[in-house]
Amino acid sequence: MNLKSRQSGGLRIIIDPDVLACQILHGLYCGLQNSVMKRSLFDRDRFNPESKVIDDQFFVTRALVAGARFGYFMEPHVIYRVHDDNSSGSATVQSLQKQIAIFTESIAGLEQLVPQLAPNRRARRALSKRLGQEYFWQLGYAGYWQAGRRREALEMFKRGLAEWPWSPAPWKTYWLARLKVRLDRATSSP
Repeated sequence: MNLKSRQSGGLRIIIDPDVLACQILHGLYCGLQNSVMKRSLFDRDRFNPESKVIDDQFFVTRALVAGARFGYFMEPHVIYRVHDDNSSGSATVQSLQKQIAIFTESIAGLEQLVPQLAPNRRARRALSKRLGQEYFWQLGYAGYWQAGRRREALEMFKRGLAEWPWSPAPWKTYWLARLKVRLDRATSSP
């Protein structure tokens, strides 16, 4: 709601040049269950049939890359029910395996955006930051580290840091995690 917009009746049309970077980093919360889109968007792009949970957000991102405009109403028009059978990350309780699958799919979708964003420096920078966060915090920490899969977690930490090395918190977590792995090995050795 901090993006620049213009009023058109009850609709706020987003005109901010950083809308694509915002969508990549934070999302615009415009999934199919709460959006009205022109058919022409679907004539240009289709959903990935392999995607189980995240392609609606990537569809919006690809539409923005193609020059589509999005808008919003200030008042709620949708009630979204969250329950354990949700197919996406919105479910309140999920198995670690389901979380890892969602994080892995999210990263794959983000990586597919790389060639499309090449000319847009702000969007490419936002994508690198988001990929770093997804590798490090989502797949590495919330997925593998929480599951006790330390080696895989450390690998995802490295990938995240390679993608976005500019934040101190991941570096601190990475070095503390490496230290913990070493201490665990030392105390478990006979």
